[in-house]
Amino acid sequence: IVNVNGEEYITSPEKNFIALSEEKFGKGVQNEVKVKAISQIDDYNSDYSETYNFLVLDDVKNLSHNNGKVTWDSVVGATSYQYKVNVQSPIILTKETLEYTQTFDQKGEYEIEVTAIASDIVDEDGNILCHCFGSSSAKLVVTKLSAPENFQYKNLFTWDAVHDADSYEIYEVKDDNTEVLLGELKNISYKLSRDIAVGAHRYKVRAIGNGKTTITSDFSALKTVNKLATPTGLRVEDGVITWDKDPNAVTYQISFSGYYDGQKYFDEFYEESRDKN
Repeated sequence: IVNVNGEEYITSPEKNFIALSEEKFGKGVQNEVKVKAISQIDDYNSDYSETYNFLVLDDVKNLSHNNGKVTWDSVVGATSYQYKVNVQSPIILTKETLEYTQTFDQKGEYEIEVTAIASDIVDEDGNILCHCFGSSSAKLVVTKLSAPENFQYKNLFTWDAVHDADSYEIYEVKDDNTEVLLGELKNISYKLSRDIAVGAHRYKVRAIGNGKTTITSDFSALKTVNKLATPTGLRVEDGVITWDKDPNAVTYQISFSGYYDGQKYFDEFYEESRDKN
């Protein structure tokens, strides 16, 4: 007869073991087991053996991730935890350590696994109070989003949608490399204000994750937008209208207006290639 936590189970004579199962043994709690041999005559049954105390580790619970910090609940009987990401070598953490700061350098999936490791519970003199064994683990998958691709400007900024992105952030990068957030967007376009200073301006965009199962992406490639200066040196030379060339201009738009007796009587517009001024 095997007595498990006060419940008796009868085994056959040829079996001197009983399988561990959750129906008989609680996980995460101390179990008491003792056994006695049964004779064909009740008067000759043995006494119960010395009680054997043991604990089977409970599952790792509430494994979660929030903006780079992975946390989990303490597991009774665990003396350390093994932390592993994908195929990297595991890291051993003390039983008091219930969190780990994870970096996400590359885009893609990160499978995070935390395993509780058991060891016997002893008193101050080293006497075993409870035998602990087993290991339990939990997993979660966190995905670092891909950086937006095809970031371009033509009257407005556009880029390709990123799967699982919650939103997007677009920044201007100043000459001193400081970053200024221009907008937090749900769509994949941004209308740039026309009221920007003359000169070159650099921009970049990134996909924003929820901070739990998805991580914010790296930035896209920089895109430079040039605000052109007003043409200078407009003049007529030998019957030809000319002006100073701007190396960043794509084309030039020329407007002619005719006046007679103070009244405008025509407007005409022309475009010339960048090579002609």
